[in-house]
Amino acid sequence: RDRNTLFWIGYLASLLEEQGKLVEATPLYTEALEGYMLLWGMDDEDTRYVAERLVSILRKAGQREEAEALADNFGLADK
Repeated sequence: RDRNTLFWIGYLASLLEEQGKLVEATPLYTEALEGYMLLWGMDDEDTRYVAERLVSILRKAGQREEAEALADNFGLADK
């Protein structure tokens, strides 16, 4: 995994999200987030951006508990 690969995984997830394909986007955002966290940690700008996107689609998909747990981990409860 490298930053470019993770970027494109996140980009594909965002395209799917824009099409309303939340179920398909979720595992891609999750994969990108895990990669960014492993390589650059939770405070990295890209890591935080992907975390925000994943929290957002989890909320849209009605997965509130998972979304709020992730939001709490990243200090995104108000976003």
